[in-house]
Amino acid sequence: MVKLITYNFNGSRKRLASILSAATRDHVDAIFGQEMHYYEVGHFDLVATARTMGWDAYHNPATKDDPKGGTAIFIRIDSQTITRTKDPPVEGCGSRYISVPVQIEGYLAKLQNFYFHSKDAPRQQMIEEISTKGYLNRGGIIAGDFNMLDDPLIDCEKGEYTANAGFKAWRAETSKKGLTDAYRKFHGYEAKSGFTRRHGTNYTRIDRFYIRRHFSLFHIVRIEPDP
Repeated sequence: MVKLITYNFNGSRKRLASILSAATRDHVDAIFGQEMHYYEVGHFDLVATARTMGWDAYHNPATKDDPKGGTAIFIRIDSQTITRTKDPPVEGCGSRYISVPVQIEGYLAKLQNFYFHSKDAPRQQMIEEISTKGYLNRGGIIAGDFNMLDDPLIDCEKGEYTANAGFKAWRAETSKKGLTDAYRKFHGYEAKSGFTRRHGTNYTRIDRFYIRRHFSLFHIVRIEPDP
């Protein structure tokens, strides 16, 4: 069994250390990290820091032009289920996408991590790049902070989520690749639940996993938000 989490670090180095420690304790195999933020060269070495804590980090670093971007995938060095292949990671969308080829219990797969812009126009540009360059892989496990809802009718409660431009194009892109929202695949497509963000009265589910809709190599046994 493989155990995965997705987490927005909001640029916090202290949070990085605490999450890696907790993930080691809980036997997490890989972490999809977003909003790693920009640091001047020499101020913070994310890869080296993760290594000292027992994790291999694959990092698409944020830039001065997009300082709140940055994505990373952390794989526990002593994981018994995930091993790296010789193929190099793929980066794109500035610093907001990274894909790491792996084997999961002997099966080839790609861990794909996205951090979508919170603003409508650059988010839509990201979707266009993803479509044009064919980043989505139907054999992969996709996760991230999408900053938009997959279904505005059931992924938002006690408020309105208006900054959702691009969600139809994103749904079309995932559908074209035969991918589906893993939470909904497991829990059903009716109930409002699984909210990952709670801001005042506005509850949303903008952090998600996607897997193949049919004939997936991976069977979900549990998926839930952090309480």
